Amino acid sequence: VDTVRMPGGRETRREIVEHSDCVAIVAIDADDKVLLVKQFRKAVEKELLEIPAGGIDPGEDPVAAVRRELQEETGYLPRKVERLGGFYSTPGYGTEYLHLYLAADLVPSQLHAEDTGSIEVVAVALSEISSLIASGDICDAKSIAGLPIFMEYEKVFNYPSFEDCKKILDERMERKTKLRMYAYEITGQKVDEKTIKKGFIEEIENQIEREMTKIKEQIIKDKLKRFEIIIREVQDAVHSTYLRAWNGQERRTLRQHTQITEVVGNHPTPLTKHNKGVLGRFRG
Repeated sequence: VDTVRMPGGRETRREIVEHSDCVAIVAIDADDKVLLVKQFRKAVEKELLEIPAGGIDPGEDPVAAVRRELQEETGYLPRKVERLGGFYSTPGYGTEYLHLYLAADLVPSQLHAEDTGSIEVVAVALSEISSLIASGDICDAKSIAGLPIFMEYEKVFNYPSFEDCKKILDERMERKTKLRMYAYEITGQKVDEKTIKKGFIEEIENQIEREMTKIKEQIIKDKLKRFEIIIREVQDAVHSTYLRAWNGQERRTLRQHTQITEVVGNHPTPLTKHNKGVLGRFRG
């Protein structure tokens, strides 16, 4: 119990609980699920669903404490441990500071789990965490603070599963194989892994794009040429039709005037100079 002088000069008494630092652990298993522990808490007289946690022993490194506590509470040892942050759990009356860590790539422990009465390990999908917090099934401060911190971390750093990594690698290998084929078709040169790592992929992609542009331009040119040919063919057809029609009209006119000439020629009436000129144009 401490006596505290407030800024206004008033003195008051505060009960302070001094506590060593602790670790809180977000443990991710091979199925990308969070390992939670369900245990009875005497202070609140009920079972709580929490992330694993525990005190740091004097002189102990926080990472070592993470491995020890996770092994004791879940029976797993993490191959990957990464700090996510930290916070005071109850700054209103306690000094406890929680170091938050991510534990992944878990392997079964050779040691027995801690004998704490009855601790049940529960694997929960990340997609269920928000609803469990909203419903009150997860209601302790370290879990409500620690789990969302990890979920934000996962969004930023995109912590992938083994299956996701394998899928990404397969897609990259397939892409490299296709690029090698394109490179060989375009350049006639085989492309090895070393050349690809030097940035040849970008050059091949640019070359493919340039070739596609050339092909598109050639297609447009071919279409324009075909269009010009069609126009010329139509023009020739119209011109030929016009000539045929003109020639046919000349022949019909000539036949008509030939008949007139013959009739007039058999007529006793003498032809005038004008008549001879007209008929002469048609006969000649």
